[in-house]
Formats: sequence, structure tokens, C-alpha cells
Amino acid sequence: MINLTGYKHGLVSLKVAISNQALRLNQFPFFAFYCLRKRTLYERMDNMPLALTLMAAATSLSAATCSPATYAALTAPKDVNEKPYALSCSVTLKKGDNIPRRIILRGSAASGVEIDCNGGDIGYDGIIAPQRGNDNKTGNPLYNPTILISSQKNGKLWSKPSDIHIRRCNVYGNIRTSSIDPSNLLAESRKKDFTKFLQKNSPNKITVSQSSIIGFRHIPLYIGAGTTFFKFENSSILGKGEAGIYLDFESGNNIISGNNFQIVTNREVIAVDGSANNVISNNVFKLYNFDGIHLYRNCGENGIIRHQPPSYNVIADNQFYSQKNNINFVIVNSRTGTTKTKNIRDPKICNLDKGYKFGSSISDEDEGRHNIIKNNKHLYNKLSNN
Repeated sequence: MINLTGYKHGLVSLKVAISNQALRLNQFPFFAFYCLRKRTLYERMDNMPLALTLMAAATSLSAATCSPATYAALTAPKDVNEKPYALSCSVTLKKGDNIPRRIILRGSAASGVEIDCNGGDIGYDGIIAPQRGNDNKTGNPLYNPTILISSQKNGKLWSKPSDIHIRRCNVYGNIRTSSIDPSNLLAESRKKDFTKFLQKNSPNKITVSQSSIIGFRHIPLYIGAGTTFFKFENSSILGKGEAGIYLDFESGNNIISGNNFQIVTNREVIAVDGSANNVISNNVFKLYNFDGIHLYRNCGENGIIRHQPPSYNVIADNQFYSQKNNINFVIVNSRTGTTKTKNIRDPKICNLDKGYKFGSSISDEDEGRHNIIKNNKHLYNKLSNN
């Protein structure tokens, strides 16, 4: 058993645990962030690679390789009326092959799946994709994301996917993680352990690397409620969309690093909505009309109580390029307060979650604290060609 009395002692015990196999390796990510949290905030900043190293040390599940029949079905010519393909095996595309269809990775059956596109595509140019709101309520499978990574209910329990890796892919449309059904979220959010419950039952340890997501009108990468340890690295987000990345409520410990954002948005490029303990580092942002990153917490939306504030996030070593000098690069607690003419919050929405003694039910404020914004470069009147 590891003694977690202190950071240095924890590292020594960690080495012992590795050599003795006394600790399950898939617990390392949690221990990594524990170590970082035990130190001062600025010391954490200097040791961000520790989290990445320990996360990489975690054992991964491994799914079986797809059969020739499954490979043929995945790479068959597109059918715009086709339902999403449920995938539970790993596939590496041959050079020149593509997957011109939607994919669902659902429940623990999808754990350990690796998709290596070898430079090929998933989806296709012009694929229909949902906007938030009415599109998501239709239940039409043709409005599913290009790649949906989702938990699944088995009896009274939830089965979640984990250890999924998508690499070297051009994804047309969007990628989204999804936790428990919306019909269950409302009731669960009334309980004090909502954050713990949601994170326990939501997708985790998902990696997207060396890839690009080409958006059309949606949010290209939606890291859904409760999702933890999602890594988006060394990749690009292009095209158009409402935002580039959305980190939804009760998610956390996600890493967005080494990416290039060249997406034209209708709002900030990255929205951190009630998401905590994330690292956003070493990215390049090309800002056209709107801000770079907003940290906030929604209130009252659909009556769901948001428990977790946008706290303990690290935003560091990013480069922001813009031709306009009225663009903000990072705003913490962006929805707290008032404008010159009105409250930022809409009481008609925020009052929908009232009556409980925690989270957004008792406070409509963002309440983000202990965030580190450090070593970012702001370059006005200039857009990077990278």
C-alpha cells in the first residue's frame, strides 16, 4: 500500500510499487494528479510532465483486431442513410483506405479499441452533425457525432468505455464523449456525490493523437459530462463550429497539449464549463473573431445542478495569434457579474436548479479558483502561418 503522506515520499513509494507490482498500474493517473495537487500550485506548473509520464505508465486494455469482414464493412463506400457502426475491435487502415461512416464506441465492450487511420479519413466532407439543442433531442441516429464514445446502461449499472486510442485520422464532423442518459442526470445531480458518481460512470482514458478534426457547424471535440483523463495531443482542429472544444460539467483531469487551432468559431475556441484539474498547454490558437479560452460554470440549464467549479486548471505555454486587439485570450469566471446593461446570467434558466444546498443550486457564480495562467504568448495584429 502506498503511503501518500507527502509528495517526495509518494514518489519513492511509487517506485517501490512499480517494482513490486503492489499497485495496479491503471491507478497511476489518479496518483499522478494527487502528487501534483499536494505541491504548491506553481510547483505543479514546473512538473506538468510528471502527470503525462505517469499517465503513460498506466496499463491499457487491448481489444482484439477486427476481422476481415469488419474491416470490409468499415471501409465500404459511404451510405448517407446508414446507421452508425458499433465498433468493439481495433483496426489499422491500409494506406489509402478510409472509414466513410459514423462510429459508436459504447460501453466496456469498446474498451481497449485502437483506431489507426494511417492518414485516412473517418466520416466524409459534408457529413450531417448535430448542433446543441433541438438536433440532439431528435434521437435521429443520422445526427450522431462522427465518433461517439458513450457509456451504456446494463441493468442498474453503467458500463463505460476506457483506454481508447484514435491516431493518425482525419475526422470529418466531430468526436463526442457521452456519459449517463440525460434522463438520469437530473435526479443524480440532486445528490451530493454527483461528481464522483458521474466520473465513475463516464468514459475515461481516451486519447486522440496526430489527428485532425474538421468541423462544419457543431463543436468538433465535445468532452462530455464526467469524462476524465481524455488526451487530445499533437493534433489540429479546423473548419467551422460553435466552439473548438467544449469540456462539460463534472469532467476533469483532461490534457489538451501540442495542438493547432485554426477553426472559425461563433464563440470562444475552448469552453471550460464546470471542468477541473485540466492542463491546456503548448497549443497554437489562431483567433479570428472571438476569444481563446473561457472558464465558467453554467447554472440551471435543463435543471441539472452543476457541482464542480472550473478550478485547478493549468493554462500554460500557449501561443495566441489575432489581428484584433479587442480579443481576450483567457478569461477566468467569464460568466460571473454584469455587463453595462444587464446581468450575464439569465434568472429564468439559473432558477431551474434551485432548492438544494450545493453547487449551482445555491450560487449562480462561476466560482473558479486556483487556476494557473502562465507563460502564454499574446501576439496581436498577426496570424500564425503554422
